[in-house]
Amino acid sequence: MLNEKPIWDGKPFNGCLLIYGEQTISEQLIFSTVLEDLLKVHQNVAIVINKRLKKLFQRTYKNLTIFSDDEDLSNFDYDKHIPIGSL
Repeated sequence: MLNEKPIWDGKPFNGCLLIYGEQTISEQLIFSTVLEDLLKVHQNVAIVINKRLKKLFQRTYKNLTIFSDDEDLSNFDYDKHIPIGSL
């Protein structure tokens, strides 16, 4: 899924930040508690999470672009990325 694009360093930038959940579904839920704080720093955010969480995340995080882990993102353009556990 990821390519040579840089890992996010925590600083605001112009562009889309892609967050991906490498962990278990429960860990993705736990780490998602920092997303509200993230949106105070950077607003253009997309996240790839377990497909069972997609509808929950869509209802909870209306300002995020939400993808499930079984979707094809080959045409999705983003500028930096980071695993959700590194937020």
